[in-house]
Amino acid sequence: MLVLMSETPALRLALMGLLILVTGCGTAPVDLQYRPAGAGQPLGAPIQSQVYTAPTVDRTGGPDSFGGDVNQQMNLKGPLRARVITPYAKALQDSLQTELGRLGIPLAGRRENADAILEATLTKTLTYVKEVGMVHVPVYGAFEFKLSLKDSRDKLLWEGEIRGWGQGTLSAPGFLRVGAGPNDAMNAALADAMGQIGPLLKSEDVPGVLAGLRENRR
Repeated sequence: MLVLMSETPALRLALMGLLILVTGCGTAPVDLQYRPAGAGQPLGAPIQSQVYTAPTVDRTGGPDSFGGDVNQQMNLKGPLRARVITPYAKALQDSLQTELGRLGIPLAGRRENADAILEATLTKTLTYVKEVGMVHVPVYGAFEFKLSLKDSRDKLLWEGEIRGWGQGTLSAPGFLRVGAGPNDAMNAALADAMGQIGPLLKSEDVPGVLAGLRENRR
């Protein structure tokens, strides 16, 4: 009798943990921080034009904004509601500044001193699970943003779109905790997105566009 009484709370706890994973009712702290591994790779010849990164515009409407279509297409078990420590838009702007510096693009501290303006619009974010379980459950993170490069007179020079994906591991061993899985997933998605910027700018000859701006101002 004593054994049954001691097992009942544990069983209830396990069932509650499973319910959290299935329904996505658990919350998890997510703090986006871009920490690149290794040195940056400059885009080519030294770039003289200075770029100002405008404050990122958040058009997501909140976390988990990819919505039902993606959930259905990918057979998701449900999104995890994330407790965002640093606003995604602010974290994205900081990450863009870091990555531009790694790519050898000079940054302007003030808009009026810049040769070009880089604007970013955050459009979608999501942290979700595709499987059910108590431990070692894959957690996926994703977000999408648009980039626009304009000259000092607000003329559009270039625009592109980035979509980053990442993965972490969710664990709830008896304490109804989701662990670091969502945070790991979203930071991996951020790093994935930042890694796409250099190749995209190079393929679209954005360095050449920036060089032309400096030449025209001489």
